[in-house]
Amino acid sequence: MKGLTYLLDDEDGYYNDVKEFTANFLLEMNKRDWNELSNFISFDNQEKLDRNYYYLEVLMIGVFWKVYIHHALAMNEQAGQALVKLNRSKNDLKWKYSVDRLRGVMGTLFLRREKELELEFTKENFRKLLDYLLATGEFDEEVKRFETWHSFFHSKSKDEVAEFLFKTYELALNFEKNSKKVLGKYTRYVERFMEENEGEYRWKENIFFCLRQRIEYHLNMLGAEIMNCTFRKAFLQSETKQVFLPVCMRYKSIHECMAKKSEYNSLHCQGCSSACKVNEIVHLGKEMDFEVTVIPHESSLQKSMEKDFSNVGVIGIACVLQLISGGLKVYRFGLNPQCVLLNYSGCSNHWSKSGIVTNFSRKKLKEIVVGTSQLKELSNI
Repeated sequence: MKGLTYLLDDEDGYYNDVKEFTANFLLEMNKRDWNELSNFISFDNQEKLDRNYYYLEVLMIGVFWKVYIHHALAMNEQAGQALVKLNRSKNDLKWKYSVDRLRGVMGTLFLRREKELELEFTKENFRKLLDYLLATGEFDEEVKRFETWHSFFHSKSKDEVAEFLFKTYELALNFEKNSKKVLGKYTRYVERFMEENEGEYRWKENIFFCLRQRIEYHLNMLGAEIMNCTFRKAFLQSETKQVFLPVCMRYKSIHECMAKKSEYNSLHCQGCSSACKVNEIVHLGKEMDFEVTVIPHESSLQKSMEKDFSNVGVIGIACVLQLISGGLKVYRFGLNPQCVLLNYSGCSNHWSKSGIVTNFSRKKLKEIVVGTSQLKELSNI
């Protein structure tokens, strides 16, 4: 399958593997001495976030440091600031084509460079990392969380910051090795995809989304498990539930699909094809009491969440690289997020010019909606 980077070819096997891997990761984190984490949790003061979620953020800092710090140190400051301004217009559909062209050119020219220096684990370099992540246009939600860490570091000594950042980096190195052993069979195509397609994405705005490293896939897999657990109670207590589906799940082409566009640019299935997986999920929603919205673009997601939602649980169905950022965005808007991975990526905007109709685990969706204890009663739905 052209454009394939990851594949959950054994759904039950994957969810068992990632559940066990996550449990072991959290067990090891609880054994470690994170002197500053309790202080940061008090500083952050987020009632809905538990300690396990903060372990995820610690790992995220280490992974992004490992993957991007040499690029961040090489970035021209003025070019980075210009890209940040451009990125603010990326969801304006009126100017999207022109903005994306310019973002692709500037990103390729200024953000792909590396500076091989002896690493200094300082809050100044952490600031440079955040600026770089913002310039790529792919990590806005993560940076919003990291800004709180940056503020927290101002109250710490140089040695305390250096010790903490170094420990996150060491954590990322161990995570890369351990996650590959357990989750690597599901991401076995990533390196090949990067080698074969690097030239294809050069000068395009999605180069930083599509050419992610394997460790970032594993980070999002772990993140999905942790965030689902963190927000689980609030989700189950939600008065209403929404499932957000990606447009790549449609059976028909954009010209043939009869879905109606809402005022928020999201789509609502009209049941024009019995073979369509979106139509299937809509029928499942009627039986399990959730609504279904198709999200064609990131701007549609934001506009959909800006509606007058109160006490709403949202299940996002998405490709693996969007799981953490999507969950953080839903949480930032005051909703209660859960997610299910697509079994593979296939949208024509990023992965395959012709597009691949995507799919996901119905069993996992049902577990999230009602809980595993009630799942047997739904086995015939």
